[in-house]
Amino acid sequence: SIIVPVYNGERYLRALLDSIIAQSHSAWECLCVNDSSTDGSLAILEEYSSRDSRIKCFTKPNGGTGDSRNFGLDSATSAYIMFADQDDLLHPDAMKLALAAQEKTGADVVQFNRCAFTSTPNWGKTNEQELLDAVKPLEAPLATYLATGSLVIYVWQYLYKREVLENIRFPKLTGGEDSPFIFDIANRTSNWVLLPIALYGFRENLSSVSRSIPMWYIDNGFKACEIIYQHGKQYNCEEEQLTKRTSHDAFYFALSIVLRHGRGKKGRENLVALSEKLASAIDAGFVSLKHLSLWQRALVNMLIKKHYFFPRLAAYTLGYLVSFIRAISAR
Repeated sequence: SIIVPVYNGERYLRALLDSIIAQSHSAWECLCVNDSSTDGSLAILEEYSSRDSRIKCFTKPNGGTGDSRNFGLDSATSAYIMFADQDDLLHPDAMKLALAAQEKTGADVVQFNRCAFTSTPNWGKTNEQELLDAVKPLEAPLATYLATGSLVIYVWQYLYKREVLENIRFPKLTGGEDSPFIFDIANRTSNWVLLPIALYGFRENLSSVSRSIPMWYIDNGFKACEIIYQHGKQYNCEEEQLTKRTSHDAFYFALSIVLRHGRGKKGRENLVALSEKLASAIDAGFVSLKHLSLWQRALVNMLIKKHYFFPRLAAYTLGYLVSFIRAISAR
């Protein structure tokens, strides 16, 4: 079962559905969950579902990406689950190769790579046997995430055994909903393998939600960090390590907002909202300044203190960028 949340996705939706229909593995169902789109998305879904019975179209009240994926999970009937977003593409052998890796290893979760593109993905050559020979286990995924944050959080970069997702659901968020979901799975199973090929094409969409920064996106980013913090305590994760992880996740999310906050009144509103969320996160305990480096603490302090906020922020951001470029150049 491949689950596709759909909201106002008419621009690229046909391309995604065509890439699913073109799969070399033919035994699939595609659960397209229309989140009350206001454009032509529903008409496209109805057209494709009338042409191919494997494509199933559902419409539900608007509830966001996480809610749509949960609807898909509750409706899925297959032994394995994958996800795709409405503006992306699948490698022609995505399902075939991911399933082959699972069958070879018995893994609960098969992780694969992604390929960023703007018009057409460059998939490269595929030798199935060489790829399967190169499959390797991921050691201790939960510990890896807590220690380094290096676990891939994009839910569409995985094939999952359906049974391992029992009672695991997304928070009802759009933006940040992937992280708690993957964190919960990492707590449940360490039977996790890596397949070294890009099977998913991620479209570089400059108009996407994660780039336009609406207020609710900022709010949801911090909610996701708090959910991970609360779930980690339920899983009896070591408090110091858990807080360090969520502090760094929240910080780098905040930094991404700072570096693309926009101009004019909207940009100022984004930064004010960000400063308020950071202060609240510190009060709630899932962001702790002691776990941040000196320059990270300095940026947080500039964000949460109002005095000379914008001049200091501009100066510090410029200094950070210069230091970052120098560090990269030195390598």
